[in-house]
Amino acid sequence: MTAPAGPLLNFVHVPKTAGTTFLSILRNNYPADRTFAIDGMDPGASLRRLEEMDPGARARLVLLMGHWSILGERFFPGRPITRIVFLRNPLSHFLSMYHFIRGNPRHLQHEDARRMDLGEFLAFRKGMNLDNIQTRNLAGIATNMVAGSIDFSVEGDRWLERAAREVDASRYVFVTEEFDAALRILRHDGLLRDIRYRELMVSVGKSGVEVAPDLREAILAGNRFDAILYERARARYLDGLAAYPPEVKRPPGWAARLREALGIRGG
Repeated sequence: MTAPAGPLLNFVHVPKTAGTTFLSILRNNYPADRTFAIDGMDPGASLRRLEEMDPGARARLVLLMGHWSILGERFFPGRPITRIVFLRNPLSHFLSMYHFIRGNPRHLQHEDARRMDLGEFLAFRKGMNLDNIQTRNLAGIATNMVAGSIDFSVEGDRWLERAAREVDASRYVFVTEEFDAALRILRHDGLLRDIRYRELMVSVGKSGVEVAPDLREAILAGNRFDAILYERARARYLDGLAAYPPEVKRPPGWAARLREALGIRGG
């Protein structure tokens, strides 16, 4: 029997939370031969491969990452796991998802989504049980590609509780809107050395487009479990941020740049 190795870093990639950019940063910081990446197009096959891996090779891994990587933790019994999770404001998350699917011909919903406006897309995702996709991903019950079988209007509270437990069990909980601060925290704690990156915008269009107030409310209501989970994650992030020095919370020179932008001299 192979003895458990040191701590395993697990990045749980929730779709459309800047995960593609973060994956590229992790690849720049960790050796490829000691990394196991879950294939987002077929996470089930990746998890089977991880389960069947030689125990010695699995013990050598230092990084697990990708969609549904949370389900791979069970293959590392007795080994300490440092989990990283990003969550995103549910409105901007939904808009980003809409543009991503419409602009990605490889996505299984592309042909449908490209003919839909936002309201139609909202109903379409609900009909496929792919609403509240951040909660579903952390609960380990849905990918972003294939229709789910769990109706959140009936069972949403149950799965929100499970996703919330996973947030609470994660060592690092970040929000996408504070992406750069998250990188500085991880560098400060010794998990990253190089935090330079090129922003990988894998979606087409911008999530910050203007949305009519009634549609905005409908999107938030339709993804209310994600909204609850996001607020929990944001509160957790802000609580943890207090322990870090100012240069981690804000980039060097931020105050001077703000004064310059506001036209304030001196001080």
